[in-house]
Amino acid sequence: MKKKFKLWKGELAEAKTAWTAAKKAKKPAAEIEAAYKAVQKLQLVVDEGDSNGAKDEDEIEVAGEEGSKGKDSSKTDEGGIEIDDLKAMISTTVADAVKKALPEKEQKDQVTAESIKTAIEVALAKIGKADADKVAASEVKGIVEATIAEQMTAITKKSKQGFDTGDENHEGKMMYHLEMPTSLSKGNLPLHMKQLLNVMKKRDMNHDVPASMLERGKMLGDRMVAKYTSAARHWGQKALTSTGSATGDEWVPTDLSSELQRRLYLSSDLASLFASREVDMPTQPFEYPLGTTRPTFYLETTENTAATASTPGTGKITLDAKKLMGKVEFSYEVEEDSIIPVLGYVQESLADAAAAAYESILINGDTTGTHMDSDTQLVAKAAERAWKGFRKLSMAITQLKLDISTGGINEANLRAIKKLMGKYGTKPRDLLWIAGPAGINDMAGIANVATLDKYGPKATIITGEIASFLGIPIIVSEANREDLNASGVYDGVTTTRGSILLVNTRYWLPGRRREFTVETDRDISSQTQYVVASFRRAFTPFETPSASIKSVAIGYNNAA
Repeated sequence: MKKKFKLWKGELAEAKTAWTAAKKAKKPAAEIEAAYKAVQKLQLVVDEGDSNGAKDEDEIEVAGEEGSKGKDSSKTDEGGIEIDDLKAMISTTVADAVKKALPEKEQKDQVTAESIKTAIEVALAKIGKADADKVAASEVKGIVEATIAEQMTAITKKSKQGFDTGDENHEGKMMYHLEMPTSLSKGNLPLHMKQLLNVMKKRDMNHDVPASMLERGKMLGDRMVAKYTSAARHWGQKALTSTGSATGDEWVPTDLSSELQRRLYLSSDLASLFASREVDMPTQPFEYPLGTTRPTFYLETTENTAATASTPGTGKITLDAKKLMGKVEFSYEVEEDSIIPVLGYVQESLADAAAAAYESILINGDTTGTHMDSDTQLVAKAAERAWKGFRKLSMAITQLKLDISTGGINEANLRAIKKLMGKYGTKPRDLLWIAGPAGINDMAGIANVATLDKYGPKATIITGEIASFLGIPIIVSEANREDLNASGVYDGVTTTRGSILLVNTRYWLPGRRREFTVETDRDISSQTQYVVASFRRAFTPFETPSASIKSVAIGYNNAA
């Protein structure tokens, strides 16, 4: 039979379509087999034409119905199938059957043409037909079943997390304790790292992430962040135990934004403390209603007398959110397998940097034209320019600051600082000491908290730490600078003085306009990728500290 080469290719395409349709329609096995044989015969013709460099208009002659390699029909009888056809048929049948049985994409990908070919050859060898021209139809079923069994066994190997004898508890029941791997790979990334990997590879953040995982991650993320933002949270509450690398934290399936926010709170005790007071800002800026004075109660000595009215004062404060951004760089050469170990570093870097910036603004912020610290003044985009912090607000008012160059951070000076606050310093549960690393060391040496006879079993000489003084909790912050001059600011000349702050936390309002957003960009000139995280926060006192509004006080000019 002679036809143009393009007609042979057209018939092949039609035969493949018919074969596919027969399989989808679940036609009888004989019909599917016949359609498949038709494909194979035409494929031989097209393959031979391609190998000979045939053009579409070339005439291709095929001898008989078996194609250019024409096979003697005497080699095939009603009860036999040729070996080559058998291998092709089993390969397709087994691949389809195994993949249908395994829903997970990762398992489906384990079924390869090479593994099926090997399994077929093993099955043929077992019945002594590896070199035969054909195999009996009665033997086909056994070969197919053996091949499928071989593939399933290879894929569904025994779990490495199985249980051995002796794992039972006292009731004879298995103790279902899983040993989790401690290193990261593509197959065990938690949700927030899957999302970070997608961002770093310039894909949609939720690419290839199951909807169920996103839903559960968001739920757990909200729940975990709520532990820090809940008004019921007390200062000094023990942090989550799963906070360290390779100790279980990597398996917390929170979404990326929630995870970065949680780590910000974990990295900064000061940020964590104010988290419970954060206000979601529906607009920018956001005006927050405020009651300035209370209603007045009057003495009434006459029965049935109308109450005397009083009007409580009202006002408002404005929350103005500022955007804070951080960036991590990595090169083009960091391929996928190298990115995965880098994920933890990128995540930690972004969260730690965010925490450090936020904490530093709370303490060292200054919005005046010339920043009080000369080194910050040189940085046009310094985070410390976002809003006025505790040091700036307290140092601006004579009644809120105390020179402690004599005695330094000792009990008498700390009591004097507390006294500066008047009625704002009467409830220890509302107050907070903020000390630097050297400052906390000085506080630990105070006699009334250092020895067993003065402070009992919590004395610093026994515990090595001090959690409170005068019943007021203490936060140690590296942002509380100890390189200042005698005036309580940095000038680059005198860098040996420090300070300590006392804050009434009830008189400050933090705002949250936007949670973490993580994006990526690249610089083709240096072939560098950038991962950028940003968030928007606001922070303001309910009333600006003054000689009468004493919501913060500072002791300064102590030897650091």
